[in-house]
Amino acid sequence: MKILITGGAGCIGLELVRYLHSIGHDITILDMPSRLTSIIGDIPKGVKICKGNILNEIDIMNAITDCKAVVHLAAELGVNNTENNPLACIDVNIIGTKKVLDIAVKAGIEKFVFASSSEVYGEPHKNPVSEEDETQGKTIYAITKLAGEELCKAYRKSFGINYVILRYFNTYGKYQLPKFVIPIFVSKAKAGLPITINGNGNQIRSYIYAIDTAVATASALFNDNANNQIINIGDDSNKVSLNKLVEIIVSVIVPDKNFFIIHEENFSDGFSDRVKEREIYNRWCSGDKALKVLGFRASVSLIDGIGRMSNENKFLV
Repeated sequence: MKILITGGAGCIGLELVRYLHSIGHDITILDMPSRLTSIIGDIPKGVKICKGNILNEIDIMNAITDCKAVVHLAAELGVNNTENNPLACIDVNIIGTKKVLDIAVKAGIEKFVFASSSEVYGEPHKNPVSEEDETQGKTIYAITKLAGEELCKAYRKSFGINYVILRYFNTYGKYQLPKFVIPIFVSKAKAGLPITINGNGNQIRSYIYAIDTAVATASALFNDNANNQIINIGDDSNKVSLNKLVEIIVSVIVPDKNFFIIHEENFSDGFSDRVKEREIYNRWCSGDKALKVLGFRASVSLIDGIGRMSNENKFLV
């Protein structure tokens, strides 16, 4: 199958590109020139590379030629980034998604996989979070992802295009930029610096390695049972507090050294992508639907994933 992956040079996108290419599919990447330049050596030979922007219809049309499916990963990311640049977030995540859908319909795309986020659940009323639970996003990023979900449903109703909405939970990996929590902690541990945690460190998340996320995404793409469904993609077996996460990272990277944790109650560490008003204290996923519909269960442990990331992430200091 010929597949367009928007945002294909990102943390999840590049792992998906590499996986799909390895099993014989014809892949086109559409991503920003700056991001493509930084990882160009890791893109497999034979993958078509389109430098461009999802706000530019010509860029999308050039990339989508002859494709049968689209995996739409391109987005403005990060709580801090999107809160500080709300118009850019709205433009890319809502208007850009609509442009991709418009052109996908005109191009006769058979399936559209949309990357949503666990952020749409906000601070959930209960955990683990299932797909039927209330959405109550606390950030503009979350609201734009909910809008993207509604666009997928509307285009299905109006034009008959099949979609799958994947709500990703806390993915990390070798291509993740250093502004996110695990790369920050890994960089500090490697440098022998104190690790600052915003809040008391009891916040709980479930982390999933990007290769697992890529495999789940490919499963959703090729599985007709996933059509027009919303599915959580995460790993509840890697559910930990931030305090425990730091312990694991240190045990993997500098096991023979003492380390210091600083708890910053005012969320003013200068590195975090999260601010106090937008913090989520307890959120982890139910993977029951992913297992039932896709037969997917994550396979990379947190210890293994952090070890791989520490050794292979080119963006870490």
